Amino acid sequence: MNIRMVVLGPGLMILMLFLSAWTPVVKISTHEANSEWPNRNPHMGIDAEGNTYVVWEGYTVRDSVVFWTKVDAEGGPGTVMKLSDGEHIGGSKDYLVDITVDRQGNSYVTWTRSLNNDSDVYWVKINSSGERSDILNISCLDEYATNNNRSSQIATDNEGNSYVVWQGFDGERDSGGNADIYWVKIDDRGEIGDTVKVSTHKDNISYGDINPQITVDRQGNSYVAWQGCDKDDCWKEPGDFEIYWARIGNSGTTSEVLKVSVFTDSIDIRAMTPQLAVDGSGTSYVVWSGLDGKNYDIYWVRIDANGILKDAQRIMNYPASMYDDYNPRTAIDNSQALHIVWENFNGNDYEVYLVKIESHELPGKVQKISNYAESDLYDDYYPDIAVNAERESCIVWSRYNQKSGRQSEMTVFWTKIDSSGNQEDFEKISSSQFSKRINTQPQIAVDKAGKSYVIWIGEDDSGVEQILLAVSIRSSVSPTAALIVIVLCALAIMVLRVFYAERKE
Repeated sequence: MNIRMVVLGPGLMILMLFLSAWTPVVKISTHEANSEWPNRNPHMGIDAEGNTYVVWEGYTVRDSVVFWTKVDAEGGPGTVMKLSDGEHIGGSKDYLVDITVDRQGNSYVTWTRSLNNDSDVYWVKINSSGERSDILNISCLDEYATNNNRSSQIATDNEGNSYVVWQGFDGERDSGGNADIYWVKIDDRGEIGDTVKVSTHKDNISYGDINPQITVDRQGNSYVAWQGCDKDDCWKEPGDFEIYWARIGNSGTTSEVLKVSVFTDSIDIRAMTPQLAVDGSGTSYVVWSGLDGKNYDIYWVRIDANGILKDAQRIMNYPASMYDDYNPRTAIDNSQALHIVWENFNGNDYEVYLVKIESHELPGKVQKISNYAESDLYDDYYPDIAVNAERESCIVWSRYNQKSGRQSEMTVFWTKIDSSGNQEDFEKISSSQFSKRINTQPQIAVDKAGKSYVIWIGEDDSGVEQILLAVSIRSSVSPTAALIVIVLCALAIMVLRVFYAERKE
């Protein structure tokens, strides 16, 4: 009898459970016709128990529709619900969907519906039991009955109120109508409040304000950032866009609108794709990609709880900073530090970078995250980030092998950087029977226990895009406890060796 294997084998099996792992990949786009028509643009939210709620747009013979599903904390998918089945669904297009989830597991979903050469913003609530409220058109109200309302984003507070922003045109789009940013609150009973035009700044006389983002603090105050145009012909190359910010109290009172992309080298800058975060003190951060006349860089600015705008800063002073930086994503940790990831194109390939900015301090050291062996042979892009309770950055992205045709391959990777900046090994999480070749556009969330939840788009063998998900299984004990398991196994072997030797005598 091999005593070592009798005792050490089970011990090692126990130890393996302590180490990081992932659940098998599951396909969550399991609705009817999913084998024939693509599923795209997923978004996710997570509740206090680690249940994940996912929305996406799927296609049918006639139109596109919005789907929703709940996935339990162990990665078990639930039933897919079609949300956009209202009375106007025939021949319409439902897309640009977004979701937020409260701690109790209620989902709040918004999307754009295009019908008869116009579009509006819709809203619905699904409670934790999967029961759906009435679908509401929230953009066709009072004096702000604009046309071409679209690109809505949503956030919620701890009381079950949800807040939606979107862009809408106050005239015919083809005749030079002015795009503005609008905001509305829907309370916990589903009652729609007054619509507020947010983009009331002096620049916005006849120019377009688009691509709004929103986040909400603990008191229900909304923070909104968007991309705007402040002069004639700013849409012509190379362009001259700006980033704007406003705070809206939970009663709908709007602060002064601030132009935040203001610094010494902003004369001819193209500022785009704003991202927004707010910490527990009410300090908000806006991050964007901007062109300074030579290349794109990542910029950030802090607005304190009193609405005082600090100096905008450019992230630089790292080896690849002279190249183009795009697609920033942000997260705030529980010590109010801002974490930013983005993709950098150095002229040959894309790489993923991270920087952490402690509260009221300058940025720390910029880290290259996609620093695996031979990373210069692959493109690494579409990064996303979430931060756990230990202030660790959990990052996902898609790696592309730069080959053409059926030889091309896109893979989703995950890594974690601890609070001291130390990086764990990379984990390839997209290996599955559902999508062997193309896996892209990942998104990540973490729960209170530190488990990562990742969704992405995967292309199946028939070339149909599906929505996939994987859940990490976080170690439930400390490294010290794991060491104790090994020591106990070793002691058990020693005891059994003595016992076995005595029996032989």
